[in-house]
Amino acid sequence: MIVVLENTEFDDAMQQPFLHQLAARGALLANYHALSHPSLPNYLGLVAGQTFGIIDDGAHDVDAHHLGDLLDAHHRSWKVYAEGYPARPFFGDYMGLYARRHEPFASFANMHGAHRASAHVVNAGQLDEDLQANALPDYSLYIPNVNDDGHDTTLPFADHWLATAFAHRLQDPE
Repeated sequence: MIVVLENTEFDDAMQQPFLHQLAARGALLANYHALSHPSLPNYLGLVAGQTFGIIDDGAHDVDAHHLGDLLDAHHRSWKVYAEGYPARPFFGDYMGLYARRHEPFASFANMHGAHRASAHVVNAGQLDEDLQANALPDYSLYIPNVNDDGHDTTLPFADHWLATAFAHRLQDPE
């Protein structure tokens, strides 16, 4: 599972208690760098390997393949858990603290069908249900809202949120 927080300097992140603890446990990718600024191009690069020339956070409908297509082609399960995502597929810019620009699959035209979007992009509350049902997909992307990811708050806020939301899950032997 990948949990995405907003960009910050490596040294600042390593001063945060929970991020430091994760790094000490071996969850440290020290050679990853942003592809661009602002957010959307980086999220596209994360799931498609390129930015498609996009240099802003606008609502784009890219007609291209992405990681979800590759996973589907190989019959692997995948899901995006997005905080604040509504119960129905949503392709607007914002809904409360949910921001489309931080959920990369919303930018791909082939995800705009209601069935495909509903099957793969869900509200983050579904994570607990999937864990209890032992139904975590092969690939999971967790997208916090703009407060919890540190975008509209601070790095210490995001670190505390991450610890609260995931530390207990890391203790689960399953």
